[in-house]
Amino acid sequence: IKQKETLKNDCLIKLLKGKFNQTLNADSTLLEYGICFKSDLYVVSVFSILRLEEEIFGENAAGQAESMPLVHFIMKNIVEEMFQQSQQTAYMVEYDNYLVFIINTDRSGGNDETELLELIRSVIRKSIDFIEEKFGIVLTAAISNAHQGQNGIKTAYFEALEVIEYQSF
Repeated sequence: IKQKETLKNDCLIKLLKGKFNQTLNADSTLLEYGICFKSDLYVVSVFSILRLEEEIFGENAAGQAESMPLVHFIMKNIVEEMFQQSQQTAYMVEYDNYLVFIINTDRSGGNDETELLELIRSVIRKSIDFIEEKFGIVLTAAISNAHQGQNGIKTAYFEALEVIEYQSF
């Protein structure tokens, strides 16, 4: 199971880098690792951990590397579930010291791009607030614009990354 998760993360990182081959069996490779995109419209959100609350994670929580697997588990499960509840699909991967979500969305409900991005912002805001309130994990996030096709994931990633890096200065 751990090996399959590692291979799944590798596929997601390749998508972020724009290095996932668009071959006939690319979709079956993604499906093999439980990655199922329902549409051809993608948004990327990059999360950064600002602080871990001491009363939950102990003194010097920010420097406790042993807390990170638990933090990642919490974030992955909550954020992916909140997107699922809003009829979106999201997959998390740790990359470049950030937690990155590839969000697959569509316009089937008649939403234009502005409405879709507002829905995604709302889900992210609710996720951040819930995670901070229940688990003492203080986060910030940036989101990209929506992009067509799997090749657009790389563009979306760099848009969100630019914003999160700017926020940290």
